[in-house]
Amino acid sequence: MKEQVSNRCKILITKKITDSLSVKEQTELNKYLTSNGSAKQYFEELKRIWDLTNTLVPSSIFKTDVSEEWVKFIQSLKPNKSQ
Repeated sequence: MKEQVSNRCKILITKKITDSLSVKEQTELNKYLTSNGSAKQYFEELKRIWDLTNTLVPSSIFKTDVSEEWVKFIQSLKPNKSQ
């Protein structure tokens, strides 16, 4: 059975890819990646997509901060606690 990748792990992976991960979060992410094969695979796939996107579409054509917008997008995927 394939292991699940938690929302917290996905957020940390996104922050890692967008260079907005703190030292404490890096330690937390390392634990996820070493203990969960699915998390490591998810990270590698997302990183490859991120790298390809930056190669195919230079960030210089955007007037927005792509990294910041990506983090906002991931945050929007989190369940709303007020519901």
